[in-house]
Amino acid sequence: MKLSHAIPWALLLSTATLVSTARNSSSSGCGGVLTDLSGRISSYVGWKTVCVWTIQMKPAYKIVLAIPFIKLNCNKEYLEIQDGLPGAKSYGKICGGVAIKYQSSFNVMTVKYRRKCNHPPPSLDVYFYVREIEGVFTDFGQGHRLLRNEATSVWTMLMKPTQDVTLGSPSLK
Repeated sequence: MKLSHAIPWALLLSTATLVSTARNSSSSGCGGVLTDLSGRISSYVGWKTVCVWTIQMKPAYKIVLAIPFIKLNCNKEYLEIQDGLPGAKSYGKICGGVAIKYQSSFNVMTVKYRRKCNHPPPSLDVYFYVREIEGVFTDFGQGHRLLRNEATSVWTMLMKPTQDVTLGSPSLK
């Protein structure tokens, strides 16, 4: 294998490792709402020709989609990624590629698969996971926890001019 071909596979394996260490949910049905922090959308084998999965996290989270490998016949089938609920801005139709990644602008992404009725379903895996946590604190006095595997966290605190802020951590293990 040439080095130029090995790099996408290394990216793929590093993504697969990250997904496999987190709580994992899987959807092999035709569509639905997915709310776990990570998971996989797998090939659907059945009569339906349009499948729509909506990945929805809590409002402060963003979603990353990783497609290790995809090879579809664009004349008969395609995958579409939308940045939000169904009908939101589309990243376009995807028919082929290696180590494809998308990150949502907000806490919802939609994955849509469409095929012609006489075309057999492909082998398909789309992984999703939370990559970054952002938030706005408006409800003070409650503890907020970060995910164990998060590398980046950004928090904005909205305060009244008369309020004081104290930040602390019980332990940094």
